[in-house]
Amino acid sequence: MNTWSSARTSRVTAAGEHQPSYAPSPILPLSRMSEARTIFVVIRKDLQKVLNWPLGSIVTQGCHASTAVIWKYRDDERVKAYTSNLESMHKVALETKNEASLLKMAENLKQREIPFHLWIEQPENIPTCLATIPVMRSDLGDALKKCQLMR
Repeated sequence: MNTWSSARTSRVTAAGEHQPSYAPSPILPLSRMSEARTIFVVIRKDLQKVLNWPLGSIVTQGCHASTAVIWKYRDDERVKAYTSNLESMHKVALETKNEASLLKMAENLKQREIPFHLWIEQPENIPTCLATIPVMRSDLGDALKKCQLMR
């Protein structure tokens, strides 16, 4: 069961009004106009709980993966749309049990043709996390259904 949902934030204008921090694309169907493009970062839970990695190192893995996916697919229209308004970028950090479950998530994304980057920490050669290209949550289907919000 998914326990995560996309977060919506607002910002205050100079006039003191609250405005959504994302601008829906006018070319999307009405049902998807309120849905923001989001990078989904899936990080192995066992890095901290079993392998005793410090929290800072784990956060860095997610940063590496999300930066890599943006650079790798920089010419994709979804990435261009996502990076066109820096203040409205959305990311969701999810956790998965271990390396095997991370690789299964990667396979699920491949089968659904959802671009992503699997970060492999070097020189240890350890797959630590993956990040999707900026996508609509509805485009994921059940590819990440076994993931929960990272805690």
